[in-house]
Order: sequence, then structure tokens, then C-alpha cells
Amino acid sequence: MKTLNEIRYFFFAAIVLGCFANFAQNEYGLDMIYDSALLIGCTFFIEAFAFYAQTRSESKTKAIYFFVEHFILGCIFLGQYFKRDPLLPPGPFLIFGAFLLFILYLIYAVRTLVKDSKKGRFMAFMVFLFILTSVIAANGLSWKLQHLPGANIMLNIAFYSGLFLVVFPLIKRKYTYANEQMAFKERVMKLPGKIPMVFVYYTLWAAHISLTMYGITPNFYTLSNPPAYEKMRTANDPKAVDYNDNYYKFLGNRNHIQYR
Repeated sequence: MKTLNEIRYFFFAAIVLGCFANFAQNEYGLDMIYDSALLIGCTFFIEAFAFYAQTRSESKTKAIYFFVEHFILGCIFLGQYFKRDPLLPPGPFLIFGAFLLFILYLIYAVRTLVKDSKKGRFMAFMVFLFILTSVIAANGLSWKLQHLPGANIMLNIAFYSGLFLVVFPLIKRKYTYANEQMAFKERVMKLPGKIPMVFVYYTLWAAHISLTMYGITPNFYTLSNPPAYEKMRTANDPKAVDYNDNYYKFLGNRNHIQYR
């Protein structure tokens, strides 16, 4: 398992490099992002069966939870890879995967809130908010990739909630939990499965997309659309559609003259 985690961190790093390459308008940027998403999904599928085989003798409930969580995450990352080709069906993997992850994490969040409230109410609330922020960010990105309404709202909620969860523990470093003082990070790292990873990965995406809406961070560059159009579209310029139509009409006329 440790080896798979290290391999997965390498692919996450490749996604970050792919983002920077894309912002620099290099053609291989999106390829790095899509290919890394596929390979990350494969590691989750492998871990799903490996964790189940490893933990079923210890606890069937725990084994099923790990299997379902890892299998769902594998499906979500596979759906992200399928966005690369318009002929592939990303929707079922992204939307249903994100919905199932929401149900799984919501059940665990409520159970943890009830259980931990006896040990420390504020810590229990912070952990509950941490889990919800993770899954809202994951759903927001999945909806965004499918261009569904409500995606921007979820991403903004996840961004501001994630910002609170990062900044506030720096102000108050210790919380009362189980009759002792514990840092929020220590409690979070004890959560089972991949909840901390989901929080970091998807909340960073939520932050990037939210800041892009305000024009602070650069938007993604695609070979199908010129950078000027992407800039106008990000700024909600009403002339963006006309610009794009004229751009493709120009290319069509040029190709017609060149190859007739």
C-alpha cells in the first residue's frame, strides 16, 4: 500500500506540472493531466481489492467501507480521464461516482459527529465540516467537468469552507478532545481512508476555479479554443460567442481555399 501511495503522489505531482505547462500554453499540458488522472484511478482500483483482502478478516464493515471508497474514487478519476475524448462517457463515472461518494462520506460524517461530540463538540464540528468540504469540492469539480448548473456554487462553498479550515486552526492551535488538548491536524490524520487526500486535492481545484472566476488565476488553455476567447469567456464578455464563431468561420474559409 505504501508503494501505491508513493506512486500516486508522483502522478499528483505530474498533474500539478501539467497545469503549469497548460497555463504556459504547451500542448502536452492537458495530456499530462488526463494521463495522470487515469493512472491515479488505476491505483485506487488496485487498492480497493487489496484493502478488502487485507482487512476482511479483521472487520467486514471496515473492509467494505475501504473497498467502496477506493472503487468510487477510481471511477471518478476514470471519468476525469474520459473527458479527454468526446466519444467516451464521463458522465456516469463522474456524476454517479461523486453522488455515491457524497452519500458514503455524509453517513460517516454524521456518525463521527455524534460519536465525537461527547469528546469535544468544537473538534467534532470541525471534523464534520472537513468531511463535508471534501465531498462538496469533489462533487463541484465533477459537476463542473460536466457543465452542470450549481457547480460554481459548490466550488465556491468548498473554497471558502476550506479556507476557514486552513486559517482558523492556525489561530487556535489546540482543541479539547477526549479530555486532552489536540491539534486539528492530528485528529484529521486519524480519519480512515482517503478523506484527507480528497480534501487537499479537490479543495485546491475548488480554490483554483473560484479564483479563476474572479480573474485572479489563469484559465485552462485548450487547443480547440483561442486564448483570447477563453479570457473573454472567463470575464463573461457577451462578445465571446461572436468572437468564437468568427474565429472558426475564418479557419473554415482558410482551409477551404487551401485544400480545394
